[in-house]
Amino acid sequence: MRLYIVSNESKELDTNTSEIKQLNDLYDLEIVPMGLNQISRIMSLRPSAINAVIHVDKDSILPFVENSLSSSKSYVIRISANELLRITCDNEQYRGNYRMEDFSVLHKTEMEYDLLFDNVRGFITRSKFNESISRTLKEEPTKFFMYNNGLTLTANDIIAEDTNAHKKVKISINDFQIVNGGQTLRTLHNFKQQDADNIEKYLSGGELLIRVFKTSTGTNVRNKIAEYTNSQNAISNIDLKSLSEEQIQIEQFLDEHNIVYARKSGDTGISANKKYIHKISMEKFGQILFAIQGNPEKASNQKKHIFEKYYDSVFKESKKESKFDLSKSSDYVLRYFEIKREYEKIGIYESSDQRVFFVLFIDNLIDLTTKEKIELVENTLKKFLPADKQLNDVRKLLQVKFREMLVKEVESVKNGGASTMEA
Repeated sequence: MRLYIVSNESKELDTNTSEIKQLNDLYDLEIVPMGLNQISRIMSLRPSAINAVIHVDKDSILPFVENSLSSSKSYVIRISANELLRITCDNEQYRGNYRMEDFSVLHKTEMEYDLLFDNVRGFITRSKFNESISRTLKEEPTKFFMYNNGLTLTANDIIAEDTNAHKKVKISINDFQIVNGGQTLRTLHNFKQQDADNIEKYLSGGELLIRVFKTSTGTNVRNKIAEYTNSQNAISNIDLKSLSEEQIQIEQFLDEHNIVYARKSGDTGISANKKYIHKISMEKFGQILFAIQGNPEKASNQKKHIFEKYYDSVFKESKKESKFDLSKSSDYVLRYFEIKREYEKIGIYESSDQRVFFVLFIDNLIDLTTKEKIELVENTLKKFLPADKQLNDVRKLLQVKFREMLVKEVESVKNGGASTMEA
């Protein structure tokens, strides 16, 4: 869920307050503050023409002509991150100063938000990808070119002139708009403003592609470019993570224990001749880890977040906040199927993954048989009466308060108190 907090003031509400943080933690919300300044940018009439000039080496550009009779050229250009920040800042003088060498002056500039007027995605304030972009800039700035799709611009006019004995090209881009890549641009500007040193330390080493198409304002061609460059089939974050190094390591480790780790749908194991005892999908394994690591109530309905905001802590052993231990991966999978079998053997309870996740959660909290742990979870579920007494078991299992009550019941049993198993 995304919560928009709209303020009738020019300044956005501070999202670091304890109340907002509590809301975020309790409901796992994405908080989006909005103030009058932001609203006015969204509601503004068509902006006046925005122009910029860039100066690049000839081997950094690829011209494109629709047909041999056309005099209208468009360009694909390799540009430095600093140059992109210069031509998209809110200072008109800087946008025209293609000879700029000291980019530190850009630290105090803002992004020219009118450049996103034709962007079909609107005014993006936050995104799940922003953190990844910033991390790449800090850790691997020289690889930013390979990892980023770049930006697409439309312009009313593009004028190219050879300079420096035909070694460079000066390109004037008149009345231009950014129709794709606004998210990347916003993140670059935010990153630049976080620390004055970021421009020199990180952004100076980053490059990316921009595609600049010459189109007349308001034409159908410009509208189609904006539409089609934003309408490609999206690849889910889960599918993207299936190619990561840690997922391949998990696959190889589980294969050694005769378990198929399906990173992608249709995977049948590394070896065609091996007899596997179990098959577990990458998504399901992520849910198992998330439950074991203390989030059983979130594991069933927040699969998407497991592979986004929580991914590093769930899967990456190298991260300080991570609780993942690759050497225990096979134990986790075997335990998951063991609990499922025990539920089916008992026969009186639904053997849903939600219930299994809570048994996995208390595995490290108390030493009981699997059947006793199931009874502990089920009897606690019967005793749990939230304010809304109409909640069924499925909804109860999504409540933080149920997990907290279960922990108290576990402690009570461990301390010799009345057991819910006797209820």
